[in-house]
Amino acid sequence: NGTGWSIGTPTLSTPVIFTGNFTATEDLFACSVVVASGATVVIPSEINFTVCGSVTVENGGSFTFNNNANLIQINDVSNTGNIIMKRDTNPLKRLDYTIWSAPVAGQNLLAFSPLTLTNRFYTYNTATDAHSAVNPSTTSFTPGLGYQIRVPNNHPISTPTSWTGTFTGVPNNGPYNVTISDALNRYNMVGNPYPSPIDLATFSSVNASNIEGTIWFWRKENSIVTQGVWTTWNAGTFTTASSNTSPISIGIDPTNFDDVAKNGQGFLVKGKEGITTLSFTNAMRVTNTSNQFFRTNNSNLNRIWLNLTSASGHFSQQAIRYSEGGTNDIDRMDAENINSSDVLFTSLRSNLATETNKFTIQSRQYPFDVNDVVPLSVKVSTAGTYSISIDHKDGLFEDGTQKIYLKDNLTNTETNLNNGSYSFVSDAGVFDTRFELKYVESALSNNQNNFENNVIVYQQNEIIHVNSSIEPIQNVKIFDIRGRLVHTADNINATSTNVKLNIENQVVLMRITLINGAVITRKILN
Repeated sequence: NGTGWSIGTPTLSTPVIFTGNFTATEDLFACSVVVASGATVVIPSEINFTVCGSVTVENGGSFTFNNNANLIQINDVSNTGNIIMKRDTNPLKRLDYTIWSAPVAGQNLLAFSPLTLTNRFYTYNTATDAHSAVNPSTTSFTPGLGYQIRVPNNHPISTPTSWTGTFTGVPNNGPYNVTISDALNRYNMVGNPYPSPIDLATFSSVNASNIEGTIWFWRKENSIVTQGVWTTWNAGTFTTASSNTSPISIGIDPTNFDDVAKNGQGFLVKGKEGITTLSFTNAMRVTNTSNQFFRTNNSNLNRIWLNLTSASGHFSQQAIRYSEGGTNDIDRMDAENINSSDVLFTSLRSNLATETNKFTIQSRQYPFDVNDVVPLSVKVSTAGTYSISIDHKDGLFEDGTQKIYLKDNLTNTETNLNNGSYSFVSDAGVFDTRFELKYVESALSNNQNNFENNVIVYQQNEIIHVNSSIEPIQNVKIFDIRGRLVHTADNINATSTNVKLNIENQVVLMRITLINGAVITRKILN
């Protein structure tokens, strides 16, 4: 009645009726729930309400779940009356998007986000691998499907700010069979249909014959640097597409990723050939674990997360995993890359350097073989200096006793990444044979005559950049098309230097002398 329970704190065997106002202060349990007319019930953030049976909200009653509060139901029963469920995004800017999936029935899209421009509501068209605009006035959320929605048009344009989405409707419960398409590349935008998180491992296992093992989440915000928009999960391993921001639009932090899709969360899956249905069940539903760092109970899970970065803010992450069930062939535990961005860092199967065989997460055979070699692929759209480093690691790699070498086949060098990052210069392009990850140091050649490959020259913002990856630069001389010396820089004694020429646009010849006397020439259009 708003003052106290009539027969003591309820349990899963106790029917609960709210006749007065009530705000929960701890997790609740009930056999069934009725919110009577005139009663206002609020479940605050981080509190779970677990119910065996049905939920009924009478006309004039109010049942609200604040952000990160959850309603978990066990039995497959029907509910009556509307709940209110609030979900906060991570900080977003005005032009950013979120993939939403409604935890309630009958929620209209425009009523959910009335200040979003009406041409910025989308479903996903599997046949074209593109988003398709829908009329939000006449479209309601379908349970188990995802909808890409831009934040309201009055949202801050430059300062990332959280936005609260409010769902109102009868809470979804029980099994849902969701229609998916097997057209083209078979990508489908689906989502958690429940007012509680779902366990991704259980979802993936239940649908093992329906979808591939990878789940992709939408990255949180746009960037001045073109980066991938999808972050990746597969079999308990998660990689992010963004270095310094939360990578998913609805409240998931990569350092505290808890292996769930939260209520309201939409995501992308890849259906199997000939399959047109996937399933959601109450067995997938779990309580809120948003503040718990995800730790697997599998002691044979051994992972390395690698980052490719640049000073201008480019970022790409991949993971290599050695675990039970993994193979050195392509299998369900491999996560293919679906991002297309200025910088990409992926791994390959041996001799499989095709776009469909590049992986954001690659699962390798276990027990671990110290002689294993993993080919890595680097794509950079702008010539310059980049860095490869370990983001984090676990299992047998965690204490650093197992050496982790990055081999650069261009410079014929190997770097133990446990000791720090590896910086290199690169022309623009895709490089599928330059780098390898390995665990035993090679007897490398001491031949240092291959300096031609170690000097990169590129122009950016009217500045000519010269980088030498292993030998300092002594001097740079530049000649015009008539052979006249137009610029000299002596005593540089550094691995990089910049030049700005005040001459008309023309091809110039650069002669770069290294400290050891090696001379490299380059032609460049100034």
